Amino acid sequence: MESWPPGLPVYGLMTPYPATPLYDRLLKLNRLTRPKHWLDFRPFRMAYTPDKISIEQAEEEIRQAWTHAYSPKAIANGLRRIRNRPFRERTVMFFARLAFRGIYFPQMQRRHWFSLIWKNRRPLASLCYEAFCELLRDNEIKGGVDGKKFAPVGK
Repeated sequence: MESWPPGLPVYGLMTPYPATPLYDRLLKLNRLTRPKHWLDFRPFRMAYTPDKISIEQAEEEIRQAWTHAYSPKAIANGLRRIRNRPFRERTVMFFARLAFRGIYFPQMQRRHWFSLIWKNRRPLASLCYEAFCELLRDNEIKGGVDGKKFAPVGK
């Protein structure tokens, strides 16, 4: 995965949907382990018994892939690899990765988001610093932002 271009990887387990050849074959082999209606299937849980790996091993592989791909280290490395791309593109990639992580690791409470931000504070701080420097640079070049100069603090 380290050699892949930075992106938004998604990992999942194969789901045999009813009325498909895969579903029919697994049904005949008595390998289906989940409810018969596909709307009752749970994401990231095996719906059948695989041939060469256990259900637990398959689910663990998916968990490890998501954990690795969306870890703070992977996010920072991805941003580093696209450091020559435009600032806005890198910022979108950073926040998209934080949000996309929620597909597998739901971030339903504020504390989950605070924890996620804290764990990714270094790339976030770097992006904020770069945005601030760009804002200052624009202020010097254009004589202000949107035609307005910054007022000195405390005056």
